[in-house]
Amino acid sequence: MKKLIIFIMSIICLSAANGSVRDVRLSLPGTLGDALGNDMLTSDSLIVKGPVNDADFKTMWQASFDGQLCFIDLSEADIADRKVPDNAFFNRQAQKIGYKQYKPVQLRKIILPEGVECIGNEAFCYAANLEEINLPQSLNSLGIACFENCSGLKVSPLVIPQGVAEIPNSCFLGCSSLDKVELPSSITKIGLYAFMDTSVSDINFPENLESVEEHAFYNTRLVKVELPDGCLVFNDAFSNCLELTSISFPTGMESMPMRILQFDANLVKVKIPSTVENISYQALADLHSLKEIDLPDALNSIYLMGLYNCSSLEKLVLPSSLTILGEKSCANLRSLKALYCKALVPPRCIIDSDNYNHVHAFGKIMGEVDANSTPRDIPVYVPVGTAQIYRHAQGWNYFNNYIETDEFPTSGVEAIELDNAAAGKTVYDLMGRPVDEITPGKVYISNGKKEVYGK
Repeated sequence: MKKLIIFIMSIICLSAANGSVRDVRLSLPGTLGDALGNDMLTSDSLIVKGPVNDADFKTMWQASFDGQLCFIDLSEADIADRKVPDNAFFNRQAQKIGYKQYKPVQLRKIILPEGVECIGNEAFCYAANLEEINLPQSLNSLGIACFENCSGLKVSPLVIPQGVAEIPNSCFLGCSSLDKVELPSSITKIGLYAFMDTSVSDINFPENLESVEEHAFYNTRLVKVELPDGCLVFNDAFSNCLELTSISFPTGMESMPMRILQFDANLVKVKIPSTVENISYQALADLHSLKEIDLPDALNSIYLMGLYNCSSLEKLVLPSSLTILGEKSCANLRSLKALYCKALVPPRCIIDSDNYNHVHAFGKIMGEVDANSTPRDIPVYVPVGTAQIYRHAQGWNYFNNYIETDEFPTSGVEAIELDNAAAGKTVYDLMGRPVDEITPGKVYISNGKKEVYGK
């Protein structure tokens, strides 16, 4: 049986290699169908020269869908409006075979001419057999979903030409063979679902990048991410990236978006900017390799399940600015060995609406905890004079081992060495209290940042 399969495959390959090749020069656009005649459905390779318009692309689609056409050379073609038209190789109605299932065209390789400036919306959508395509240097625009579900596309690296300003919504969604991408400095936006469900493990984020939209890199193979300052990042942009180990978010970010890193099970390093004030719903949930995290001194809120189920987290330092801990925000931290809270007033623990008065930020208030729960008997370090307040605060009465201290571990942004304390600055100690006299070499907070003042 195995020998028969190999024999059949050999016949297929030989047939393709010896297939019909047509070299056509057009005088008028829209005449490709007439020029091919009976060869439209039998040719597997096509070279087209001269003027080409939308009607000619429809002919090429038909030859690749109903026929055998798998290679197209347009390097000497003059494409109308300098644009590969919308739906050039995708006919949603004709190709549909089920819910979100489409029969692909035979196209495996296409060569586009220099001069093309745009690849239209859904131009190669669901062209699952497409393996190779060149992106001309003249290209300055990619259409929505233009390569969606081109699962065979394996150009590596795929170099996006200088001048393209946006990777639009669903542009490379489902390109499961795509592994390396080089973005030009002209890119300012990476759209919704742009690289979702791809094998992209290596991509650069240009300095001019302004936004990474929702689900842009969901379920990719990214290993390391460094985002430029000022870039906006939206919900789920980097979630379910199972191989991601390190990420650095842009300075200026004020809120960690919902589910931004959820299920990134191998993430060991997260750099959160000092400007972040809120950690949104499930933003840092299910990070099973994360052992320590530095929370910024400006942090005000950790919302519903914000740090939920970070099962390897061993130490957690909550800043003095924190006022709200959402439902299950710090639940299931089963490896936690110590908790530090710098706030003089215990942050308000929100009650789980589905289990009124039973589950708060850290877990069950009543009953026994299980093996996955945040431990109750770990040391909880709080400011001097506040232990009794914490013991009776809603949610905080989960713990039973409070220790008062005036020395807390440093966290947040890295300290900066300065020659002198800048005149006119309001300086605070790590408890958030203003100070009049500065001790050289100690860490203080100024303008929301940690600073080590020299002599």
